[in-house]
Amino acid sequence: MKAIILTCNTGGGHNSASAALKEVLDTHGVECEIADSLSFLSERTSRFISNWHSRIYRYMPKAFTKGYSFSEDHPGVFEEKSPIYKFIASGGDRLYDHIMSGGFDTVICCHVFSSLIIADILNRRALNVRTSFVSTDYTCSPCTASTLDMYFIPDDSIAGEYEAIGIPSEKIFGTGLPVRQRFLTSEDRDAAGEKLGLGRKKHILVMCGSMGCGPMEEIASELSRAVGTDTLITVICGTNKKLYKKLSRSFNGSENTDIKGYTTNVPELMETADLFLTKPGGISVSEAAAKKLPMVFVDAVAGCEEYNLRYFVGRGMAVTAGTPRELAKICGELLSDEERLAEMRENMRRYAKEDPAESIYRLLSGEAGI
Repeated sequence: MKAIILTCNTGGGHNSASAALKEVLDTHGVECEIADSLSFLSERTSRFISNWHSRIYRYMPKAFTKGYSFSEDHPGVFEEKSPIYKFIASGGDRLYDHIMSGGFDTVICCHVFSSLIIADILNRRALNVRTSFVSTDYTCSPCTASTLDMYFIPDDSIAGEYEAIGIPSEKIFGTGLPVRQRFLTSEDRDAAGEKLGLGRKKHILVMCGSMGCGPMEEIASELSRAVGTDTLITVICGTNKKLYKKLSRSFNGSENTDIKGYTTNVPELMETADLFLTKPGGISVSEAAAKKLPMVFVDAVAGCEEYNLRYFVGRGMAVTAGTPRELAKICGELLSDEERLAEMRENMRRYAKEDPAESIYRLLSGEAGI
């Protein structure tokens, strides 16, 4: 097997899922490449779309939500011959040439745009490769292509959404969302805390996606007031440099709040955390669930994340509240309720998938016996 994983730089989740898959494929000796599917339109187009997606997502969440709702209500905007479809599919010939010249026999799409480009190629040209789609949210996105060979989704409970757009049930596999191996391993919490200099304090981890979305300034302020100095609050601003500078000034010298920018040690921070305050992005909440870390959701950006919120709250793995003050209050209550936290962790064990990326590899390679 020689695989190409097609992602998009529209948020960190798609790239994280791609990295998780490549990590497992590498361990099995599979030659594998990750590529930005939008770059086959042009590098400039990819940067433009990614930059504007980040700006709208970070600063205009209501506009993002309206756009997502519009695409749900008007699926025709992504149908063949529509202007958006034609634009996204315009990189198909270049991608086809890349697949053929690279000798790839397996294509894995970790973004709906990738699936649309591949679907257009399949509609126009002979492509003798196995094609698949990996969902990064707990729903079927409105522009998901329906003509690929295999669909790897987070849970069997949403298979009906995929069947509703014409995908046969035998093509759908509830593998779970792929997360990197560092989220699937664990170590002693106290030892992990010592490594990070946390001691034995209670620990709340705050992170709203790789782009630092939502009312993080207000949340950090309310949390800092709501908990004492015996609790540490770690706020990760991700790629939001403006937010990082602002919070660093506001919490300079704080006894209980530590502000971080972009960081690569999220698995270790999750290992030491008692509670994770986050927006319900599909990959980040799956990573936390793999770490059995109870969650409190900020409903910062709706759209597909609304379905993620419903999934985890409905199964007792997370809770949510409306305002920053209410979120801080519920965090304080949960930290003093070990029985409730234990129940949330147990629910995560109940719904856990063994190793989604490994399961996807076994299905693609035929080792699973399909």
